[in-house]
Amino acid sequence: MLLIKPIIGILASVSTLVSAAPTYADVQNKIFPPDPPATHHILMGIKYYDEESKKEKVGEVIMDLYGTVVPLTVENFATIGRGLRILTDTTNNPEGSMTVTYKKTKFNKLIKDDIIEGGEVLPGITPFSLYGYKFEDENFFLKHDRPGRVSMVNDGDPDTNDSRFSISLNVNGAPEMDGKNVVFGQVIFGYDNLERIQLSKVSASYRPEHDITVSYIVVDELKIDDFTKAHQDYMDKLTKFEAGDESVGVKLGPTRSQLKEGKKKQLEDKEERRKLHDMKLEQNNKPMLKVAIGFVILLAFYLVLKKRKLFFGKSSAYLGNSEKVVSVRND
Repeated sequence: MLLIKPIIGILASVSTLVSAAPTYADVQNKIFPPDPPATHHILMGIKYYDEESKKEKVGEVIMDLYGTVVPLTVENFATIGRGLRILTDTTNNPEGSMTVTYKKTKFNKLIKDDIIEGGEVLPGITPFSLYGYKFEDENFFLKHDRPGRVSMVNDGDPDTNDSRFSISLNVNGAPEMDGKNVVFGQVIFGYDNLERIQLSKVSASYRPEHDITVSYIVVDELKIDDFTKAHQDYMDKLTKFEAGDESVGVKLGPTRSQLKEGKKKQLEDKEERRKLHDMKLEQNNKPMLKVAIGFVILLAFYLVLKKRKLFFGKSSAYLGNSEKVVSVRND
């Protein structure tokens, strides 16, 4: 009996520590340093196997990219996100090419409450970037000071960036990555989806047991009239924040459940999400549109041939006994 009370006390202490572990909701009211102006918005659908429902689901996230701070890094991600056609045959054979894109790529590393990594666009073949095999660390100005930070993945050595990227899942940030991995973006919406995705089962090497893939990705490049002024405005806010003015700081974005519960979100953000989804629909419907246009052209061509006497009957009078020639060109 003498041992029971101490054991109960220890268990209670452990239980308190476990329950006290911070969550995304716990840090949503925290004021963080201001973010740079967004130059791109990214809508990404992440397909994963939901352990609770035993079904595949797609969780959406929206990211801001910070091209005024790390323009080369952002351009690399945005260009691959849109899809880039590359030659695989030096003879310029049209069939000797392929599209490099993040779509359908896998997240090959997941550590709960830490990080999710993916973005290998040519797995088993070669690293790839817009600037060649590898490219340099642009700068380490932005810090891993909050959850949802998007940064480059490298080989563990300086200047070994390619297409790979990671998203921080630690609510306290990842200061151990500062000075090692280049931050170029931030998840501004859908972090609750990341919380569900990170519950996926993984192997001993942190590889997901069920594939976690990029189902779709939409890149929206924003119009900024004056990059220099926009960046300077950001730097001015940052100086004020560091001097103690928290009014220029920012909070983390809302979760989908919070929006459903009626918490207000700025109108322009809602419009941006709608715009991104419209772009996704347009992107997905392009193949069908091309098929429809091709069908209409073929139908019109068929009708012209079938009714050629009707269409060209009058002009044939001017041809006399000469041979009637109809030329249908597709120059």
